[in-house]
Amino acid sequence: MTKLEWHIHICIIARHYPPESSGGARRPYLFTNALRSAGHRVTVVSPFALDHPDHIVVPHMVTDRYRETADPETVTVGSLDYSRHSPIRNLARNWLLWPDPEIRWARRAVTQLETADLSVDWVITTSPPESLHIVGPMLKTALDCRWIAEFRDTWTLAPHRAVLAQSALRRGVERLLARRCLRGVDAVTGVSDAVLSEIRNYTPPGTPEHIIGHFSDAPPAPVQLPEYDLNIVHSGGFILSDRNRKLETALSVLDEVSQQRRDRRIHLHIAGELSPMERQMLETRSNDDPSMARVTMHGQVSLPRSRGLQAGADALLLHTPENSHALPGKYAEYRQTNLPILYLGGGDWLSLVDAPDSLLPLREGLASLEKGARAPASCPPGFSATAAADELVQFLMTLS
Repeated sequence: MTKLEWHIHICIIARHYPPESSGGARRPYLFTNALRSAGHRVTVVSPFALDHPDHIVVPHMVTDRYRETADPETVTVGSLDYSRHSPIRNLARNWLLWPDPEIRWARRAVTQLETADLSVDWVITTSPPESLHIVGPMLKTALDCRWIAEFRDTWTLAPHRAVLAQSALRRGVERLLARRCLRGVDAVTGVSDAVLSEIRNYTPPGTPEHIIGHFSDAPPAPVQLPEYDLNIVHSGGFILSDRNRKLETALSVLDEVSQQRRDRRIHLHIAGELSPMERQMLETRSNDDPSMARVTMHGQVSLPRSRGLQAGADALLLHTPENSHALPGKYAEYRQTNLPILYLGGGDWLSLVDAPDSLLPLREGLASLEKGARAPASCPPGFSATAAADELVQFLMTLS
């Protein structure tokens, strides 16, 4: 059966979506575009107002952070810095909103869809945040359709949320929540077997599942970066994205190699939101000191702008915590540039890459990096959004 003979209507519940440029925003966005290009109808539910008839806006305070600047490819963001709130308020957010604070937005999405005139075949909830899966059974009932829960990361195993990492009680309760909500799921997808191996503990035996790895599409035209510098681009945040991803760890390696290399200035470009402490750390550095790496904070930019910065780089920085199990979503995005990828950290994810020759440890890669370097010719093409969407459709066809 070809794509022209079988069309479906999918509703994707996406708390993260452009203009956000995180991995959580990128994946549903690329899925949506590829599925629509293949002739399928996709209704997206997100906090952001987009000019498309199949886009439903559910308000969220995050939209107040975004405002367009004179450059349409750039987004300026005001930080949602919860450290400004009182300790009691933060404690209440963590312990009264289960499984995470986004449950409020998720429930508003259900309420809005209950009155929407939609006839869909499948609804997809995607995490993080896990609260979207909590309302999965309600969405399934409200839309009278089948439900897929998609997991970009584990839930309670090696959690990113500090409250889960610090509390065995919290992890235990959330496992119960996971089993309760997923007992009605029709199918699950995940980015790797490492992710699905945990989720299988929460779903009924025999629940259909499929692995759809990280994917991306070709980058746009490159952004012009300083001609004589070795430009290293890092897309995304550091501690705000992962509590174990330390900006200072990357800077120490960059500065160390800068002292050894006097032929070119090493120049780190950060396209992502930084914490107040990280911004203060960078503001105290001197970009005029040749013994230190130069750093430019581009801020939180749109997805096309982030991809353009990647395309204009000499190499890309992939920073993971030590002993990380999950293949970072940025890897697929970086692969599409055909540039060297310099990684910091490690773990089981290194065994999951499809082009090991494109990766070099940060210190080693910086020491030998040349202007105009490309990934080795032996690297296969990256996994595309079109191929990922086709995999999803083929999986759904087996369930029909």
